[in-house]
Amino acid sequence: MKHFLDIADFTVKQLNSIIKTAKQIKKSPKQFTNRCKGKTLGMIFEKDSTRTRVSFNVGFQKLGGHVVELKSNEIGFGKRESYEDVLQTLSQFIDCLMIRNDDHKIIRRLSSLNALPIINGLSNYSHPCQILSDLFTINESIGGIKNKQIAWIGDYNNVLRSLIQLQNLYQFKLNIVMPKEILKQNKSKIIKSINKNFSGFNIFNICSSKLYSIKEIISITEKLANSHISVEYNSEKFDEKCLWGDNSKAKLKLNFEPKISLNSGIKKILDN
Repeated sequence: MKHFLDIADFTVKQLNSIIKTAKQIKKSPKQFTNRCKGKTLGMIFEKDSTRTRVSFNVGFQKLGGHVVELKSNEIGFGKRESYEDVLQTLSQFIDCLMIRNDDHKIIRRLSSLNALPIINGLSNYSHPCQILSDLFTINESIGGIKNKQIAWIGDYNNVLRSLIQLQNLYQFKLNIVMPKEILKQNKSKIIKSINKNFSGFNIFNICSSKLYSIKEIISITEKLANSHISVEYNSEKFDEKCLWGDNSKAKLKLNFEPKISLNSGIKKILDN
């Protein structure tokens, strides 16, 4: 049974097939109005949602299916009844279940039962649907992602983790820019997730207080990525000196501090 839990669970061929089908549906929606006829999608939201809730609901109905939204507190999901018992009950009535929660391990655990296909609508660990839609938009707007350069500016979060998984598959150039303290707190996690066989990965940290426009940020990351600072791998072992030292021979250098800065207002920039 196939689930949609993480980008890393799929191959490039499989993701390309999903994108191809999405393009066909967008181009000729009337040809797919019965694709999910007789099928029911269940949705459980344990976290707030606007875009994911509406897009899944409307999208599945446009494909001819039915949608049932379940509130976890009303069905006693994991409380009145165990997660496993609720899932087994739902599998008798619905064909697929989308879950948005704050515990990725639970989503993984439920998928292992293979009671019905499960979609990760966002968890504390990843947000594959977001990145899949980003891949679709990039593919549709500027072509295949493989030879593109993508810049991420912000926090280390579920969306970035899914983006890194996508980069590991498609091997496009990915520039990550984040505040120094956040980078220091998550450096080991980032290193662990990077494909060590591909060098198109750049990480920069930023500090201080000046506020830049989104166009300025993109321009800055492009200049940084084209500079001599890059991430290369020559060993499976990464030590503190290699990561944070000033040794110009270090093959993995994450502590480059350009003369640019962003303050806590970065979220406001990105939101706008």
